[in-house]
This record gives sequence, structure tokens and C-alpha cells, in this order.
Amino acid sequence: TWTQYTQYDFCFKTYGISGPSTPVLSFNPVSYNFGNVVQGATDSTSFEIWNSGTGILTCNLSESSSWVTVTPTSGSSSGEQDTITVSIDTTGLSPGSYNCPIGMSSNGGSGTFTVYATVTEQENTPPVFGIPSPVNGSTGNPLSLSWSIPITDPQGNIFSWTIQCNNGQTNSGSGAT
Repeated sequence: TWTQYTQYDFCFKTYGISGPSTPVLSFNPVSYNFGNVVQGATDSTSFEIWNSGTGILTCNLSESSSWVTVTPTSGSSSGEQDTITVSIDTTGLSPGSYNCPIGMSSNGGSGTFTVYATVTEQENTPPVFGIPSPVNGSTGNPLSLSWSIPITDPQGNIFSWTIQCNNGQTNSGSGAT
């Protein structure tokens, strides 16, 4: 545009010149806590990353724990918000507290998104009781009657059992089938 200053007898022209582009790394949230997670479980969360500056932001992401996977691990943004997915797999982890920082390096700065998880033991599934044999109608039979009650523990744990009759007789044992 031209601007004229008549009282000074000169004019000048200004051009739309902008400065260099300056990308700025932005992301939200900065962490996620998966809370209590059972051994062998999987879960995932996500966060957003974008360029809050000018130009094109290029970014690389990395994690240092085998139980965490980040996708994608690189990308670029001119201002749009891109979704980063963080997945966890607690298979093989002992019970306890874990954290994994996910590093972000870019031409607009660096940052860290951290995930937390507390791994708990897998709950023991109770034994499964089958149908007793003989079924109903055994009342009044002699005490020498044999009953068969199949009991199985899906995880193969050894368990103890006791059968007590109304007349005070008992029988007990242990097993893993």
C-alpha cells in the first residue's frame, strides 16, 4: 500500500513481509493414569498434539518401556490437532507401580507425556462345582451312599474341601482337578 504525506512532499510503499515461521510444540493432556490394571490386561488412551506457532511442526515420539506402544511415532502439524494413541500390555509385569515417559522432540521444542499404571495380581477364579450325583431323591438312603461332586479350579490351584453331614460325619481332602 502507498501512503502519501503531502505536507512533507514524499510517499513510501510498505510490503507484507512476515518474519520466519516459528513452530511451537503443544500437547494435551500431559499425563494419563491407567490406575489399577490386572496382570496380562491391555488398555489404551490418547492425547492430542499440535503446532500452536507458525509454519510446519515436525515431531518424533519415543518410549523406553516394552509394555508401552505409541502410534504414530512421528508426524507433522500446521496447526491441526493430531491424535497420538498410547497402548499398554501388562503381560509379564510383576505387581507394582509403573510409569513410562513418552518423549517428544520437534523443531518447535520438546515435551514429555507420562503414563502411569499400578499392576495388580490376577484375581483367583473360584472353583466350579458340578452337579452332584445322585441328584434329588437320595433322602432316606443308607449312610453308605456315595456322592460324586466334580470340583474344578480353572487356574489349576490346589484347594481344600470338607463335606459335613447332619449326623456329624465328615470327609475332607484336597486337589487340583
